[in-house]
Amino acid sequence: MHSKLMLLFYDNYVRFVASSANLFEIDWLILQNIVFIQDIPLNLNRQFAPTEFGTTLTQALRDLSVPEQVVANIIHMDLSRVAVHIVTSVPTISTRSKFHADAYGLVKLSQIARRLQQQNANIYDNSIKDPMNTELYCYGSSMGRLTNKFLSDFFCSAMGVSWSELQQKLGNRATISNIAQRVKVGFHTNYQGDTNKFGASSRVCIKFKPDFFYN
Repeated sequence: MHSKLMLLFYDNYVRFVASSANLFEIDWLILQNIVFIQDIPLNLNRQFAPTEFGTTLTQALRDLSVPEQVVANIIHMDLSRVAVHIVTSVPTISTRSKFHADAYGLVKLSQIARRLQQQNANIYDNSIKDPMNTELYCYGSSMGRLTNKFLSDFFCSAMGVSWSELQQKLGNRATISNIAQRVKVGFHTNYQGDTNKFGASSRVCIKFKPDFFYN
């Protein structure tokens, strides 16, 4: 998977866009995708206080070799009303990703989940007591190698627990197969699969057990 971020600059605001779609027409007109959008006030004559969102975004853009002319404007964006966390990625084939390995992917997701648990203990209480009561959902323009191991690691990270902690809570229920089934993967319809740029073969590139699917 890879980051799909857009920063659209206007006179007095920046539109932040995080999308599961690639910049191909078919991803927007045929396939189903998810888009998060927030308009952020921009004032080039003022420097705003740093936020975790801004720090994470700045680091990700620099690691992705985005021109400094763009990155330098983040300090002029009023991020105080951004109420989400950003979990992004950089190419693992690049040495730059190794410098900030704990700032991306599942490691970053786990850090955020643990912090949210501490801040909202009453909300997470039931999920933490028995993680098997929790279901997670993921959706994307295209699917990579969603193996049982990856899905179970994704579940642990999103719950903010390590595999050993999960085993302590669940005992013999903590198998990779059982945990992987707590993650529901949204995939494209038959029509979408048949008409996308990869053809019908895109629907069979991932092998799931029958009980992984639900209508």
